[in-house]
Amino acid sequence: MKIPVITLIAALMAASSASAIEYNDLTDSVDVAAFEGADAEWKRKTANRIEECGAYGNDGNRRVDVLVSRYRALADAVSADDSGAATGAAQSLSKAINANSRFEACWKKIARKEGISSGFTRMIMKG
Repeated sequence: MKIPVITLIAALMAASSASAIEYNDLTDSVDVAAFEGADAEWKRKTANRIEECGAYGNDGNRRVDVLVSRYRALADAVSADDSGAATGAAQSLSKAINANSRFEACWKKIARKEGISSGFTRMIMKG
């Protein structure tokens, strides 16, 4: 009985390490200037123009605000050369993008507008 449990634990550890985002990959693919101009007006217009980026829940929060703030946290961590904060911010961005299909659609549209590579998006979505 102990061997199957150990095998399961080893498989789970291998799977989690295989999907972990590597810091060097982040530094190579994060555009630290992306969304720098995303002020409140830009976000409001984006939320109005792109249906998937609008409000969610009962608090009036907008998807675009969540995604941009998490990407900026990632860009700031990469700029500061803080690997721990960068990988944490990448995981946070990944969770937001993968939350549901509307977050994913919003991210893909705004990322494309900002010139963020689709390779970066795939890497982040894999988590």
